[in-house]
Amino acid sequence: MNFSAANVAASPVLVVITAYDSSCSSPLSLKAGASVHIGRYYTGSETWENWVYCTPTDGSAAGWVPRSYVDDDGLLLVDYCAHELTVQVEERLFFIKEQGGWYYCGKENTKEVGWVPKTCVAARPT
Repeated sequence: MNFSAANVAASPVLVVITAYDSSCSSPLSLKAGASVHIGRYYTGSETWENWVYCTPTDGSAAGWVPRSYVDDDGLLLVDYCAHELTVQVEERLFFIKEQGGWYYCGKENTKEVGWVPKTCVAARPT
């Protein structure tokens, strides 16, 4: 997803308060209808709820997916990309959606989109 002027104008602005380096060099990327094997739920100390580790049946790279994005038969319900943003303190992001302790955002300066832990950002003061 890329931002248009309309998307940017309508999106709440977030400000990075803690830098985050993406740990995912080859993110999972699937289209709606793709078939996956649903694995374990995420159980780390972070407040990242309802993420499941999915392995595509076509043998491509596995990764974490919001549980609500996969039906009980292992079919993806929506297009999904696990791309994480690397962000720096005071960088501005445009909010798109929230899932299980993560925000899907767009960078103001490059319009790159991806996931950032919710704990790394705050709403821009008015």
